Amino acid sequence: MQENGLIQELPLSVPFFRKEVEAFLRENGLRMEELDHYYAFTSPDGSILAGAGIKADIIKCVAVAPSARSEGFMLPLLSRIVSDAAAKGILNLKVFTKPENQEIFQSIGFKVLASAPKAILMENGRGLEKYCEYLSGICHASLSRHARPRPGISGVIVMNANPFTLGHKYLIEKALEQVDHLFVIPVKEDASAFPYPERLAMIRAAVQPDSSVMPDSDRASALPAAEQNYFSGRCPKNQFSSANASPAHADARITVLERSPRIS
Repeated sequence: MQENGLIQELPLSVPFFRKEVEAFLRENGLRMEELDHYYAFTSPDGSILAGAGIKADIIKCVAVAPSARSEGFMLPLLSRIVSDAAAKGILNLKVFTKPENQEIFQSIGFKVLASAPKAILMENGRGLEKYCEYLSGICHASLSRHARPRPGISGVIVMNANPFTLGHKYLIEKALEQVDHLFVIPVKEDASAFPYPERLAMIRAAVQPDSSVMPDSDRASALPAAEQNYFSGRCPKNQFSSANASPAHADARITVLERSPRIS
């Protein structure tokens, strides 16, 4: 039972502990992700029974050893992560995990934002809701600057553009052939070779009059997907060896169901 184990933070800067975590994740079909902290439920002999990590506000690398999956380790482990994050002022956490973990995360206040066949995206705050409110506000401000109204179909492209290339320009031009007005949202998080201000300037210099470049917000960067878009690299695509399409699938569903209505 869980009383026989100890929750501890494993210092990943120490090679021994890092190798232990890597081996544990590998045994459970996961790969090591970039993490700030890794918490583990360990047995008295030091072996890892359950573990989960966090990078900024994203919970990653969640796993339980097969022999311990009926022992109830995950709830106290995740509660510890949420508590430690809250103590640091991080109140809106996200997790991209396997569907079988949905119930345990819901029990500690997480809700599903999007799902794909082999992965789900969840959060325990109002990050997506607040970002959609942000989108709606800057959308109206952008359209009001035009001399004439913009009826018809609006489209949206979210891109990293690291850097902005002729391929990105072609994508925007082709999208404009299908809509009356196009919103382009470059990802703000600087996990790129080219800083955000430079990428934003390159896109603005290249777009046509029927396009609006909408600055990304810290709320978007506080929310994973293909090309590190709205969720800014928080979908660990290699975390699910057979589900590489799941991040893109989930992000597409959120774009259609949540973001798109806010830009008409």
